[in-house]
Amino acid sequence: MPELQTQLPPFRSDAPCWYKNGVWGELGCAVPQTGRYLHTYNGKIHEIVTLAGRQLFHVYWHYEDRKMDRPPGRDVMEEIHQLVIVSRKRLSDLAIDFKDKRLMATHAKPSPQMFVLYPIPFYGDRGCRQTFMRDTAELAMLMITEAMQHSDNELAHDISGQFYEAVAPYLQRILVTMATRYFGYTREEASDPSFTIPPEKFRTYAPMQYAVSVEGTSTRPPIGWSPTDEDLEPIRGLPANEVIPFCQPWPATALQFSPGGVWTPQGSPTGAGASAAGSSQPISGAFPSRE
Repeated sequence: MPELQTQLPPFRSDAPCWYKNGVWGELGCAVPQTGRYLHTYNGKIHEIVTLAGRQLFHVYWHYEDRKMDRPPGRDVMEEIHQLVIVSRKRLSDLAIDFKDKRLMATHAKPSPQMFVLYPIPFYGDRGCRQTFMRDTAELAMLMITEAMQHSDNELAHDISGQFYEAVAPYLQRILVTMATRYFGYTREEASDPSFTIPPEKFRTYAPMQYAVSVEGTSTRPPIGWSPTDEDLEPIRGLPANEVIPFCQPWPATALQFSPGGVWTPQGSPTGAGASAAGSSQPISGAFPSRE
């Protein structure tokens, strides 16, 4: 068997970070990356970050669907849809263009507010197994990261069209994925900025007509790993400075590669080495010596 080598990425990542704090680390909890600054002057950005984080926290802890391989239930889909529609409207209502006049105080400026983070189960088998919910959580946390690191955090009262363009596409991608994967819409239909899924579609929600069943080879999720609302109270909205000391990269993000290619010389189909495409001759020096 070829020996796999592990190499840590040479640069930092803005991917959701692993909240390795006791049992929450064992549950694979993750939070968005704040970046260098933990505060914002912009109350509107703080509101959007808190709204998205709090709703994710509710959906991913309250419903068991994240532990399943099958499509999420109607309740989950309606909750995620509502998060997208509400967040999208607030962004649209608040964004101003270059030609618009901002609210510019003569002297006063509000105090900076620290971002509040909501750890959610995400990584590993105890985190989020359901693929759509995992994709949604990742997109939403990346959206929050974009919001927390945007330069508009220096503005006290407004958000710019550039902020909207940096954040809103994540919401639209969640909606497009939901609509095309489980409701039968085309990508063109769901990509309209004003698109919503009407209530009657949820009343007739039948995702298995657009999915495949893998129940026959699925296993039950780990039992006993469902916290109560009292258990969740200590992490229900944490100041960013209390989260940062526990943030680490998820171990599976380390890069692995095989210096010997796919097969070792003894284990290759020819018994000697790999062959060039379309050739019956082994590649000279394809594998390093194992002696």
